[in-house]
Amino acid sequence: MSRETFHFLCDNKGPTVIVAKVEKSKNIIGGYNPNPWTSSNKWIESTESFIFSFKSDGNREGIDDIILSRIKNPCAAIFDGDNHYDVGFSLDLQLFMGTYERNNYEKKIMEENQFRMIDYEVFLVKRVNKNDQIG
Repeated sequence: MSRETFHFLCDNKGPTVIVAKVEKSKNIIGGYNPNPWTSSNKWIESTESFIFSFKSDGNREGIDDIILSRIKNPCAAIFDGDNHYDVGFSLDLQLFMGTYERNNYEKKIMEENQFRMIDYEVFLVKRVNKNDQIG
């Protein structure tokens, strides 16, 4: 899915979790944006966003080496790029450009600074009140 398709399908929908498979590795990476993507080309402030990684060998036996990294600089939590710029969790995790550098999130989630996504999924997150019925 291209940046254009991402924005066509995901803009103005609400909070999302992006989960991506990294080429030639067992790494699964991603992040949570509590705000809707809007293609604004602006920094979005958030105290709730996080990025993560874990290793999976593709079977359902489990996952290993789970790392959850919370934002430490809320003013630069999310970069809401458009079709020409990246969708980013700060400058730390730029998914379409395939770059990672620990800056504004607490923990290092991967060793590589460059990567290529071979597949990814975006999940819409819906908040549920404790009194709401699920189902």
